[in-house]
Amino acid sequence: MNIRQAIQILEIEKFGGIDDLKASFRAKAHLYHPDKNKDHDTSETFRKVLEAYEYALKNIAGVYAYFGVEEQPEDEATVKIVIENLDDIFEDIFGFSKKGRILGYQEPQVIYLTLNEFALGVKKRQKIVAYQTCTQCHGTGAQRGTLAKVCTYCFGHGTIKWNEAKTKKKLCPVCKGRGRKITRVCSHCDGFGRQRQYHQQEINIPVGLRPFEVYTLDSYDLETQSRTEVFMEPRFLRDPIFQIDNYDLLCEYHLDFKENTSDAFYNLLTPFGKVPMVISAHAKKGDVLKLNNCGLYKDARKKERGDLLVRLVEKKEPFLKRILGGLFE
Repeated sequence: MNIRQAIQILEIEKFGGIDDLKASFRAKAHLYHPDKNKDHDTSETFRKVLEAYEYALKNIAGVYAYFGVEEQPEDEATVKIVIENLDDIFEDIFGFSKKGRILGYQEPQVIYLTLNEFALGVKKRQKIVAYQTCTQCHGTGAQRGTLAKVCTYCFGHGTIKWNEAKTKKKLCPVCKGRGRKITRVCSHCDGFGRQRQYHQQEINIPVGLRPFEVYTLDSYDLETQSRTEVFMEPRFLRDPIFQIDNYDLLCEYHLDFKENTSDAFYNLLTPFGKVPMVISAHAKKGDVLKLNNCGLYKDARKKERGDLLVRLVEKKEPFLKRILGGLFE
């Protein structure tokens, strides 16, 4: 690898400083990262892009010389930008941020939520394991002044899929779950960029979560009075009326089909309030009414919602009336 090859791989056309180098790498990483190419194997191309970027970072003076641009002074601020470059890009590609590695290398903690909490969000207080940015390395996982590289074995995830169906994961054997290859590991956090603590947390549960998915959420440690994060998997507490399927709400409506001789209007009570519903006189047992945009919010912006699916079932007579009704006729 030389400067010319690195520039050709990254397709840098104009160069005025290190921000242009970062922008070229970001574009290439988005284009060739295996997560972005489920149908094509781009792993080798992505490795070459990584190699070119890391080579250009280490030989930044040669990049300036190649383009005939006056090199910026190598002061402390410039060195810091170079070192944080990868972490800055990890945030939207590999699951990193300047706060540290995402918590995907840990087992998620199960938190049970009611239907109202899924639908409307909640601030929940619970004693749970939380993670705080390492105060020594500030989340990089590396000793100060050293550069962390993306692990090309797990492509920054920290885990790999190991069974044939690729449904089970285990820690990456190369980076040990860090997602980065670090030559000089921070001894304070063992290279993970975060420290574990088990205290009472106030967790911000937003709308838009789905059961059995995993999320890293902001929280607040009530004992240390500091900001933290939790890695959790929400589960749905059984509701007597509704079920959740993705972002749709499912329920049954008990109807006396013999008396349903004309179109009827009903109000169905949901966590969002009353939802108007029309049942046709021709409705049959087992029919499913689809009420569009009456389900759960799909994200915290509250712009899109799932649907409300209502299955019509035969209304049953009360138990005592079924048993004793004939005695009094």
